[in-house]
Amino acid sequence: MGSLSPTVDLREHPVEELERELLKRLGDQPPALLWVARRPKKNWFRELTSYRPLVLTSSARYEQILWLSPAVDPAVPEDWVLECHQILEGYRELFQGRDLDGYSELVQSHINSQENDLFPRLLGFLPSAERALKELTYEHRGMEAGLTRLPGLLRQWDRGELDARAREHFDLEFFHLVEHNLERKLEAVYPALAYFERG
Repeated sequence: MGSLSPTVDLREHPVEELERELLKRLGDQPPALLWVARRPKKNWFRELTSYRPLVLTSSARYEQILWLSPAVDPAVPEDWVLECHQILEGYRELFQGRDLDGYSELVQSHINSQENDLFPRLLGFLPSAERALKELTYEHRGMEAGLTRLPGLLRQWDRGELDARAREHFDLEFFHLVEHNLERKLEAVYPALAYFERG
């Protein structure tokens, strides 16, 4: 099981000091460090250190990052990764005649397993990840709303009546939400859980 240094909460620190503070904390070489701070700018920490940043939350003013040592390489289960790719590819295949019921079941099963199993497991190790997981849960509600609109959209597509702008608008609302949601899981949530469970 992965260990965690005490959380570093620097939300009251001036943003100008964050780079120095981060390098100082990581200089002690903890296996993992949970960092909470105001965000100077997006991805300000890129190439600053060899530690791997798992960005759990990144709003305009606040970020929560789990930093993993370069010596730590948590293996994310292949079925988690495969499911994400199936969801992304499955959406594209809907417009080539793929069965909508099968796709809807895949997405709903994914949402259920996240909210009823994976998210609670991560919270058991990292209670302060609650905000990040709530954000992902809100996105799940948006994904479910999109699924309810898909049948009508696909009927229009099959009849050749779907306006290109309407398709683009739905892609922006639904597919990009799905992409963003899965990206956060693949880049942060899944590696974090794999780290804590497998060490």
